[in-house]
Amino acid sequence: MFHYKRYCETFEISSQSELYERSLVESLNEAVRDVIERDKVEILLRKLVNMIQAAGNKLLSDIQNALTPAESQGEGLRNA
Repeated sequence: MFHYKRYCETFEISSQSELYERSLVESLNEAVRDVIERDKVEILLRKLVNMIQAAGNKLLSDIQNALTPAESQGEGLRNA
C-alpha cells in the first residue's frame, strides 16, 4: 500500500484505473502477444519442416539399407 500511495503522489494519480492507464501495461501486453504470435508460427513451421525432413531421412535410410544387400549379391554374381 505504501508504494501505491507513493506513486499516486509522485505521478499525481487519483485512482488505480488511472495508474493502470499511465503504466502502459496494455501496450506491453500487446507487444508480448505480437511476439508470441509471430514466433509461434515460426516454431510450428520449423517443427513441421523438421518432421518432414526426418521422415525423408528415414525413407532414404530404409532404401539404402535395402540396396546394400542387393548390391552385395550383384557383386557376388559378377565375381563368379
